[in-house]
Amino acid sequence: MLLGRDPKTLLALRIPVAEVLALQLGTAHRRHRCSAELGKDLSRLHSSTAASSREHSRCAAASKNDYQAEQTDDNEVTVERLLEGVKGYLDNSQDRLFPTSRLLQNLIRRRRSQGTLFLICLLRKALSWLQRLAPAAPSPYLLENYAPIFECAPVQLEVEGCLPPALNGAYIRNGPNAVLPVAGKCNWVDGDGMLHACRIIDGAVIYSSHHIRTAKLKAELQQGDAFYLKIGDIHGLAGLLHLLLYAALILTGMVDLKKGTGTANTSLIYHAGCLQALQETDSPYKPFTAHPKIDAQTGELFYFNYDFMQKPPVSVGCLDWEGNLLREYPIDAISATNLMHDFALTENHIILYESPMKLDVQHMIHRSAGPFRWRPEQPTRLWVLDRRAQSAAGIRCFTISKAMNFMHTAAAFEVGSVLFLYATVQAEVTI
Repeated sequence: MLLGRDPKTLLALRIPVAEVLALQLGTAHRRHRCSAELGKDLSRLHSSTAASSREHSRCAAASKNDYQAEQTDDNEVTVERLLEGVKGYLDNSQDRLFPTSRLLQNLIRRRRSQGTLFLICLLRKALSWLQRLAPAAPSPYLLENYAPIFECAPVQLEVEGCLPPALNGAYIRNGPNAVLPVAGKCNWVDGDGMLHACRIIDGAVIYSSHHIRTAKLKAELQQGDAFYLKIGDIHGLAGLLHLLLYAALILTGMVDLKKGTGTANTSLIYHAGCLQALQETDSPYKPFTAHPKIDAQTGELFYFNYDFMQKPPVSVGCLDWEGNLLREYPIDAISATNLMHDFALTENHIILYESPMKLDVQHMIHRSAGPFRWRPEQPTRLWVLDRRAQSAAGIRCFTISKAMNFMHTAAAFEVGSVLFLYATVQAEVTI
């Protein structure tokens, strides 16, 4: 998600990014007081379940009264009857797996298909039944040090010792942090993107944090519910129902794929005068790797995309130093079900990773597992191609005898005709 076009300013935080300091943030500074206005607003969103339910019911009742006052013709009366029946059917559930009243109000106001509304009701009720059958334990990624925190207005931190007078700049970190209460399962990569920043000015250190206002977050704040699909939802039979439910929301227009659906919670990159927050399932244009590579000599940015809905699923591209697209071409050789998170760039080559972590929907449903399955019998491959190529015609494949998953690239370079690659690997992965 684009944050600002000024190369010297991070728009949301008002922090210069021309000089970046790798200053680690201590956990002791993670929970500073928010500004009064923002804290009051977000405290309501993170209140207890009982208080949240009462507030939700009150807002729904107010919305209903406002809506009833707008009735003007027979068609609206018919819609009102549908609303009463469907709303009552949904509000009887005690869980909050999916938004009810306010979302439904907006769906009906848009005059969406009654068949689609019925499908949403049916799927939501099925999810409620599954939740009662096998209640989900509290997610460890919403507790203790992973617990959501509020935005924080700029506050000066205490410095032990002193910093060099010439040391000025900013350290900015991105990571997941849920804004609205999360129901059901939660994965460690779920959560809305939040930027934490330490600005160093003449020996003083000022900390602040700010949520990235993605299209997803804006839509969920408007409805008061976290209704976008998350990785934690795609688990077992309930995962299939969540996918169908999400498809129904797309059909109604409540989820607009053109505006993007990602959380922008993975990384930050500065290129072509813009500071951008990235997540590999979303970008201003299309699915985009969370870890693009920039050539410091040419200013070019290299990336890969993978999209299970398109064929071929993987493509590689390059932007020039001004952000203009130079080339993008598909990679037919790489499996459509392969999970890819990072890649490597050297002086003359691009290195893509193919791991045994494969998409397996049948296993997800039958074993009540996640969408990806570790298949050690499948090959682990490195795909190497010329970074200046206009197509993947000359791509070369190197098979590794041991099953492993490449998570992040530490370094990659060339010495003569030899490629050196340093990366973090995992002998087994569960998502």
